Amino acid sequence: MKISSVLLAAMLCVSAYTTAQESFNLILSRANKAENAQDWAAAEKEYKQLITLYPESKQISQIVANLSLVQSLQGRDSVAIATLDDGLAKNASDTLLLERRGQLRMNAGDMAGAIADYGKLTEINPDAFYAFYIHGSLALNSGDTVAAKKSFLRLRELVPGSEADHKAWAAYNTKIKDYPAAIAEYNALIAQKPEIEAYLGRAAAHMMLEQLDDASMDIADAMRVDPNDGEAYYLRAGLNKKRYQFDAAKEDGKKAISLGVDPRRVELLLGALPDGAK
Repeated sequence: MKISSVLLAAMLCVSAYTTAQESFNLILSRANKAENAQDWAAAEKEYKQLITLYPESKQISQIVANLSLVQSLQGRDSVAIATLDDGLAKNASDTLLLERRGQLRMNAGDMAGAIADYGKLTEINPDAFYAFYIHGSLALNSGDTVAAKKSFLRLRELVPGSEADHKAWAAYNTKIKDYPAAIAEYNALIAQKPEIEAYLGRAAAHMMLEQLDDASMDIADAMRVDPNDGEAYYLRAGLNKKRYQFDAAKEDGKKAISLGVDPRRVELLLGALPDGAK
């Protein structure tokens, strides 16, 4: 029985595809095994081979992201960012690679780059609430309250009353010194999830309004959640200073430093205090 040339060519194509797929799966399996063994260098080698051999693979975005991850885990963030740059040069709208690069840029202290990446994410996917939260938070930390407000307004539209929503607006209102509004957001946040950061945020707002008893109660609640949180002692040091309880302020400052708070922050907060209480 003779096989037509067309059928033979088709069979050869199927065979070649099957062989290529098997090779792809084999290399990917080796990369996964290396990752599971935390052999980042070996995993990097396998992912690079996949990118070289199968640049048009439907999984190329995930492979590039994985390559950048194992490079980052080796302490080579600049190389990881360059890997993502190459991936995004081929597809500038790849949300996985944009998010990954935004994270790495943020970790590297490149706030402008991170803001740009998360801003691009919000443009590509206007329903990605997490992107609006991170973009707004980064903008706020960089002093751009206009951009932060725009992102947080969209965040509130997408997930009103959520933890992210209240955290965003608590931070925003604190930044613009609208402390009563910040306290209202912290109240809602604590009602949902009584965490130490919310108690301390509300305490700081109360202190700015000279509501020292309320601040004291919040700090006490924070310390009940975590008795070894340095920020709680740092804040109480400031509270005791406001109350002219200088010895207590000094002790809290020392405790804050012992729990990891930067000594320079404590020195700036307390300055040269006299001995004794008023």
